[in-house]
Parts: sequence; C-alpha cells; structure tokens
Amino acid sequence: MKRLSGMSRFAQFAIAVAAIGALIAGGSVAASAAGDSVAGESSAAVAACVKDWKKNPGQTSQKMCNLLKYTQAHAKSAGYSFSYGCRRKDPGSAHNTGDACDLFLNKTNGDKLSGWLRTNGNNKGMAYEIWYGAFAYADGGWNTSRGGGGCDYPRTKLAALQKLKKTNPSKYKNQWTTCHYDHIHVSVDPNH
Repeated sequence: MKRLSGMSRFAQFAIAVAAIGALIAGGSVAASAAGDSVAGESSAAVAACVKDWKKNPGQTSQKMCNLLKYTQAHAKSAGYSFSYGCRRKDPGSAHNTGDACDLFLNKTNGDKLSGWLRTNGNNKGMAYEIWYGAFAYADGGWNTSRGGGGCDYPRTKLAALQKLKKTNPSKYKNQWTTCHYDHIHVSVDPNH
C-alpha cells in the first residue's frame, strides 16, 4: 500500500489487518488508496462499492458509498486525500453491514474533514462520527468522554494516553487507533 503523507505506519497496519480479515472471511476488500478516481461515475472503485453489496461482503451499502464519494470529492477539492477501510467482519458494528467506513488521515486534515462532515454529512445520511477520542451524532454536539467501543482513553483522558507512549507502547498504539485518534469513523443510518 502506498504510504500517504501524515498516515502513521500503525494506521497502514490497521488497514492491512482489516483487509486480510475480510479475505480470510471469504469476502473482498473495500479499501482504497487515496488518489483513486472518485469524481467520475465510471470509476471502477465507485462502481465496485455500489455492486450488490449484500451478496459481496467486501462492499459498502449504497448509502455509505454515496457518503464516501461525497466526502472524497470534498477532500479532493480542498486539496487533500485519505485512505479508507469499510466493511469487515465485526458483529455488532456498522462495519459488519457496510454502513461504516474508517477514513485515515493526519490530525490537521482530520480536523478539517470532521468539521465538514458535521456540517454536510447529514445531507447524505451520516448518522454519527468518531474522531480524535470523541463521539458526535450528525445533529448533536461532541461527547468527549466517549471515543468508540473499547476506548479506554477518550479525549478527556488524552494526557493519560500520551503517558502510555513511554510506559506501554503496545497499549498506546492499540488505544490510539481504538479511540479514533488516527482515523475518522463515519456511519450512516440504514433506516434514515
């Protein structure tokens, strides 16, 4: 996978693990390196994400695909890009149904994109996002004490997480990703 500017090796590793998991589970991989053509409707990547996703477990739902295309077009027009991973075998998660994607990018561009999603994502069915140790519904404020499932260090505990970098690097790396400090988790509501 091509290394993206500002994308940590751990984030690249997380995408690779998700891809391998999808392949082991018998699916295909719905991940793209930034730079894929997204503006043209004839793009193979765009066509793949809308193909009969219920029969192909590597794909996103139609609603998630629409939000992803909309978000990629915005990022491209704003002068940056991101890589992403979507559907994976994860019971109880919106990733399992193709209704969520993880968007990997650096903090500066993540802040920009997160703000843009909060303002514009609801137009394309976004239900919620998780970014930088905080959770927010599309139509509500940030909850900085909730950073996603399994997150022990949400934004309110960021200083404690930073201390782990020296004392327990393995746990630090795990929690950095679990708490969404290196990627934006975005989900759509399939019933909305």
